[in-house]
Amino acid sequence: MDQVPTNCMGKLPSAEVDPMLNLAKEGTLWKEMADLKAQNTLSAGQQVEIGGSIFNILNPKDPAVIEIGKFAVDEQNKKAGTNLQFVEVATGLKLNVPVINAYALLIRANDGQQTQVYGAVVVEVPVVLKQLLFWIFVPYISLP
Repeated sequence: MDQVPTNCMGKLPSAEVDPMLNLAKEGTLWKEMADLKAQNTLSAGQQVEIGGSIFNILNPKDPAVIEIGKFAVDEQNKKAGTNLQFVEVATGLKLNVPVINAYALLIRANDGQQTQVYGAVVVEVPVVLKQLLFWIFVPYISLP
């Protein structure tokens, strides 16, 4: 399940982002996000605590969030030589840390045969850098 590229770990993430990556690697982050989406009681802008970190809930229909989702799929295609087609951001969170925008997204993408759910962690330093830090197929997640 550990699909964090070795060239990413320890390079850009801060002490605040590393716990988010650990939650992603162990699958806790994706399960919590799917549970939040299923509950349908929280809306964009609200905050939620997961694993000791505070996240803002994102609007998956926000054009900026969609752009980040498309970026994640494009980067994964480049890195893995795949041809996934972005379908939608199902749900997303933004970690509250200074200077860095860290996003966790559950993305629906089509592999040419079926649409499946993937988890992505994208870190962005506005105006400077955007990098896909983590990508994983999450078959154990069922989204409404």
